Amino acid sequence: MYPTSLAVIALTFSNYVLQPVFPNCIPPYKASRVLSMVCLSLLTWVNSSSVRWATRIQDIFTAGKLLALGLIITVGFVQIFKENYEALIPSNAFSFWMTPSVGHLALAFLQGSFAFSGWNFLNYVTEELVDPRRLCFSGAREGHLPSLLAMIHVKHCTPIPALLVCCLTTVVIMLVGDTYTLINYVSFINYLCYGVTIIGLLVLRWKKPQLFRPIKVNLLVPITYLIFWAFLLIFSLYSEPVVCGIGLIIILTGVPVFFLGVYWKNKPKCVNRITESLTHWGQKICFVVYPQKESPEDDLPFTDYPSQEVKRP
Repeated sequence: MYPTSLAVIALTFSNYVLQPVFPNCIPPYKASRVLSMVCLSLLTWVNSSSVRWATRIQDIFTAGKLLALGLIITVGFVQIFKENYEALIPSNAFSFWMTPSVGHLALAFLQGSFAFSGWNFLNYVTEELVDPRRLCFSGAREGHLPSLLAMIHVKHCTPIPALLVCCLTTVVIMLVGDTYTLINYVSFINYLCYGVTIIGLLVLRWKKPQLFRPIKVNLLVPITYLIFWAFLLIFSLYSEPVVCGIGLIIILTGVPVFFLGVYWKNKPKCVNRITESLTHWGQKICFVVYPQKESPEDDLPFTDYPSQEVKRP
């Protein structure tokens, strides 16, 4: 997952756990951050230690979430049948403490859509799909990130360097802003990426109509989405220029990194030596190597490297 999304989930978890301890006030800043870091560190350790245990814990948490949702829905219907629905009256359910505006409506869509953005992670969390791509690990395999992040532990076969980088990045992000600000960051970035992707789809449909497409929809669908996308981003940027602007800056920070790390091919030898030295030290610390090539059809870029073993000091 994205580090910002992980930060939001960790902070939400800590707030829910600490709220019964502090029923009359918001949980303290330090307490929520410390609990979030402990939770994140524990999950990183589990994912680094065993893929099987990580899968089991994920299954347990998923079952727990479904049971909790079922309990909430059941209790809600019971209260409605008992005619205890005073809390559903708009004057009681909503707090109109600010004047409604189009910009606030757009921000509400951004914040509300965060709960329904799980579909976007399908291609990042499973390799049963055709040509999937996960974040740090697969980005490194494609040559877009340092090669150390494409390595796995020699015993556990887990991408420890990629997990550690993701964990540290998430911790830094948690210290930057509160939950709602982070939701605005990640939602604005997500919808910006969605819109650019849809624009690319329309361009390819126009310039290369002969391409094979396993899934093809009517052009009215992406065009309608683009209209909604433009409304959402323009008015969100107008309503919260600082927050959305920071989200835009976060995306743009990847441009110089791409040009320096990927586009710039003829780097000085000193830069390559430093990179190789850091990679070797990372291998020693994390005890990781490049994954073994499984089949002749596997054309991943990292297989062009000679087989490596962890160099012991």
